[in-house]
Amino acid sequence: MTQPEDESDESVRRPVSCADCEWYRTQVARAAGDPRPRADLEALFAAHLRRKHGDTARVLRGV
Repeated sequence: MTQPEDESDESVRRPVSCADCEWYRTQVARAAGDPRPRADLEALFAAHLRRKHGDTARVLRGV
């Protein structure tokens, strides 16, 4: 028998959110009917997530 997952468990990752993230999510949702603008917004949102919320340990170093 398995135990139900507790929502307070630290292993459950919640999505990162800031004012910019909410704006991107709103714009992507509004562009649902247009595939090209939606793809552009999704790419910008992904860039924002990497830049503002990415793992700082993965910084590339010059050789």
